[in-house]
Amino acid sequence: MHMQPMSCRVMGRNAENEILARVKNLLQSKGVKSVHAAYIKTAKNAPVESLFEKLGFSITGQEEGHKEYSASDHGWRIRLVV
Repeated sequence: MHMQPMSCRVMGRNAENEILARVKNLLQSKGVKSVHAAYIKTAKNAPVESLFEKLGFSITGQEEGHKEYSASDHGWRIRLVV
């Protein structure tokens, strides 16, 4: 997935967790063992600056306005709740 835009109206209502939980489940069903992600700071995305850290991803690189992350299939702290 290249980009996941999301309305500020749903942020903080766990929609981001639900979306990433579904992605996690799909990737695991396909045998994917690790995931890499990036946060690139913009004027409007400050509310999600630490989202990947909250979900258990490890920071693998960082410079001003840019963070890179990775997580193994066991490192994600999200699960789909139905």
